[in-house]
Amino acid sequence: MLAQSPGASGPATSLVVAGGLGVQRQEDRIAAVDALLLLAARKKLDPGALATDLGALMLIGIVTPSRLADSLGTAASTGAYRTVWTVLRDALPPLLSKDLSPAESRGLGELLTVAAECAERTGAQGEMPGLDPVADRRNSSRLVSQARRLRAARAGT
Repeated sequence: MLAQSPGASGPATSLVVAGGLGVQRQEDRIAAVDALLLLAARKKLDPGALATDLGALMLIGIVTPSRLADSLGTAASTGAYRTVWTVLRDALPPLLSKDLSPAESRGLGELLTVAAECAERTGAQGEMPGLDPVADRRNSSRLVSQARRLRAARAGT
């Protein structure tokens, strides 16, 4: 209902959508995806604010990367690759730059999978702070392999 209201959207709208994208119940996450897509279609989405809110909520554990990956993967699958990429481009660097414990990084590989898919589909290029140290790790975890995939997509290779 908030996304359908007339007028400009503000910081509260961004925070509500960010929180909704990471809630436990899948039906509620779908409602948040619908709100995200509606706001984007109506040119009322502030991707930078949403990215900031998502990054903050993930860093304090309110939104988990795996739930966010599910939500944003659903949004991207509707064709909103550029919208999802724009959000992830700004939401990921604080997470990638932080020395996360294995528990804190659970699901981050899934989120990087969504980011890589969006970057590949949109032709996104350029550097992403914090990505190279993750991609340069000497293991083959999903996190590392998807960091490499995202780096390759952004390099245009």
